[in-house]
Amino acid sequence: MKAKIQRSMLLVLFVTILIFYGLLTLVMYQKNLTLLKEEVNQEARYIRTAVDISGPAYLKEMDGVDIKTRVTRISTEGKVLYDSGDDAETLENHSKRPEVKEALASGTGEDVRVSGTVGKEMYYYAILLQDGSVLRVAKTMDNLGAMARDTLPVSCDDDICMDSRALADRTADSSDQ
Repeated sequence: MKAKIQRSMLLVLFVTILIFYGLLTLVMYQKNLTLLKEEVNQEARYIRTAVDISGPAYLKEMDGVDIKTRVTRISTEGKVLYDSGDDAETLENHSKRPEVKEALASGTGEDVRVSGTVGKEMYYYAILLQDGSVLRVAKTMDNLGAMARDTLPVSCDDDICMDSRALADRTADSSDQ
């Protein structure tokens, strides 16, 4: 009887910890996403200021500065004028992209989606330049979940979960005696 109660208590504790861990991971993911958005938005504003002062040639000077950040300049018709990750001439028209439509309508726009070019989930932020074209800055979101999990002090892989179940069983068995 005592062993059953201990097992039940351990099970409740284990489930509670798992639920807490899941919720904490979700909160950390949201926090990391917010930080990523702020970083990309600030980066876009800096680049916009530099392009507005120096002209579009500034973008070519930026090539290779940060390969994790993708920068694209798009005309009002959606033609890609510059892209830090690909040859602008080979890219399709971007006029239907949500962040580009928003930026053309209201000055800024954003979207989260899987990139057709890169094949990864990306956060896109677009901002209108003085010449009427759109500057779009994007970063991958691949590691946001991993960052949230890595921030937490405990990881429940199969070995640890098995060890905790074995410990619970040994505890219950020793209390039976």
